[in-house]
Amino acid sequence: MTETLDFKSNEELYTSWWLEEMKEAGYVLDYSYESVEIPLCDPLRINYTKHYLTKKNKIPKTKPSEKNLLQGHVYTPDFTVRFTSELFDVLYGNLKEHLPRETLFYTFRRFGNPIYLEVKALQDRQNTLREFKINQKWMATMGVFVNLFQPEKMFEKTFTPKRYYLTDKSMRPRKRKWEYKTLEEFIGGLK
Repeated sequence: MTETLDFKSNEELYTSWWLEEMKEAGYVLDYSYESVEIPLCDPLRINYTKHYLTKKNKIPKTKPSEKNLLQGHVYTPDFTVRFTSELFDVLYGNLKEHLPRETLFYTFRRFGNPIYLEVKALQDRQNTLREFKINQKWMATMGVFVNLFQPEKMFEKTFTPKRYYLTDKSMRPRKRKWEYKTLEEFIGGLK
């Protein structure tokens, strides 16, 4: 899946490598990129009677008219993921239940429902993290939790995908900012 899609950022590409490695190992059932659109707000329009004068004779006329006051708002999570039940209460958990431990991802639902991920860079030059935090709160009021996924932070906490060991273009070893763990080492540490 990762090589055929056009991602909007390198961070989204790196996240796809993380998910693909989890899927190949059997911990992710499936995942998709920008496949869900969740309407948060319908457009707000008013209907009114428009009064005007004809150009030629300046005769008063009216006609029904409509004006858009607010645009609708739709949120699209970057990734929709379904993890295996084996990782429930270990890697992800239900926010409505007491969790046996802190997990990395959360949902308001039981196993089998998707986990939503919003991918952001550590350095947010365009202030998109602030916008995401507003959308995240809005989604939570609708019973949908969207998890923030910052690849470098997540790779350091969990494991680093093997493809990330090499630079994007020249395929040379990447300079390490943390000690890389393999997926096997990460999963072994969870159990």
